[in-house]
Amino acid sequence: MMKRPLRLLLVVVAIALGPSLMAQDFKKLEGQYAISSKTLLDPPTDEKKDRVLLSIHGQGAKEIFDTMASPARTDKCSGDLQTKSAGGLECSKSAAGVYQCTVGVLLTTGATIKGRVC
Repeated sequence: MMKRPLRLLLVVVAIALGPSLMAQDFKKLEGQYAISSKTLLDPPTDEKKDRVLLSIHGQGAKEIFDTMASPARTDKCSGDLQTKSAGGLECSKSAAGVYQCTVGVLLTTGATIKGRVC
């Protein structure tokens, strides 16, 4: 069994180093967010806002798109886009090489949902 001072030292070291070790994998992100309700276009004024919609652009969207395992398909909404999806996360690449990812997150459960409409 580990002695108390050694356990305390390990906890302090883990707390001190944890953020710097974790931060090495995180990169800056370009994007926007919106707090929304179920109806994404022209929602009724009394509809409860219960989700956050995230839109990611630029290099981050490109890296996500390139890393996604699903095959790229022609987008149903725009023939100019190739789209990959995983659950509520959708990433697209335009013919001009512009990348975008969207996802919705329910603020009640944390479940992912589609974050865009056609």
